[in-house]
Order: sequence, then structure tokens, then C-alpha cells
Amino acid sequence: MRMQSNIDSIIRNLQRRNSEFPKLMRAATAEATKELYAESKKQMKELIYDKPVPTRAEAQSERKSRREASGKTFKARKRLTTKTGKPNAAGSKPAWTRTGNLKRSEKMRLINAYVGAVENPARSKSGPYARIRHDRKKTRYPAPWRANALRVKHAAIRDIYRQAIHKAMTTGTSGRLVYLR
Repeated sequence: MRMQSNIDSIIRNLQRRNSEFPKLMRAATAEATKELYAESKKQMKELIYDKPVPTRAEAQSERKSRREASGKTFKARKRLTTKTGKPNAAGSKPAWTRTGNLKRSEKMRLINAYVGAVENPARSKSGPYARIRHDRKKTRYPAPWRANALRVKHAAIRDIYRQAIHKAMTTGTSGRLVYLR
């Protein structure tokens, strides 16, 4: 009789754990996705938005040095510096306008209880995060801020899931795992 009550108690605990597991995993997934999202925004800010927009003269001198380094000649489309080497009015303007669209477009969402996503609809299917600018510089870069965010937050995300699983396994017990022999 005592053995049957122990088995019934174990079955009730397992059923309670089974019903709690998706809820705990959904909460853990939401927390882990928020952690990754925050780190992704931080990395994006450091890699892209904290860098100053170069002036037109700086962009032209960069193009010139790249062309000369590859052994090709460089012909400026427009003279952006005076004879003394100081930038004129056209050369001191920013090379492009920063819109902040990439930063605003970064979103997080929960796909299901076990999968969260950080995505950016501003990026097209082919993967560029900037269109080709007037200098024809290829801008089809991957999203390095997400790879950096994953590398930084990997251990924290693993701990979030580890704690959720431990909580699910100890539901209905006195806070410790019970092993059957």
C-alpha cells in the first residue's frame, strides 16, 4: 500500500512538471532573447553608429588610397580640396546621411516556447545591411554585431536555460531532485 502511494505521488509530480515545462521554457526563451537583443543593439551601436560619418574629402582620399594600393590609377570625379590641401565647402560635407534605419529595424520575437529570434527586416534576403553608395563600395557585409552578441552572451543564455530546466525538474519537490533506485 505504501509503495502504491509513493508511485502515485511520483506520477502526480511528473504530471505537474510536464505541465510547467513549456511555461518555464517560454519564460526562459523570452529572457534569453531579450539578453541577445540588448547585446545585439549594443554591438551594432559600437560597430556602426559610434563611428563618425566621414566627410566627402575623407571618403575620396580613402578611395584614392584603395585604388593606388591595388596598383590602379585614381581620377577624382570632383576636386574636394583646395591647392593648399584644406577641404573646401563641398569636401567638408558628410559623405552620406545616417538614417538610423538599421538600428530602428532590429526586432526580437518569440517563435515558440523554445525558439526566439532577433531579426532585421531592413536587411534584404541577400543579406546586405547597406545599399551600394555613390563610391560603388560593396556593402554586402554579414551582420557582425549578432555574431559578437552571441559570442558575448552564450554563457549567460546557457545559464538561463539551465536554471529553467532545473526549476522544471524540481517542481513539486522540496527544491531538490529526487532519484529513484
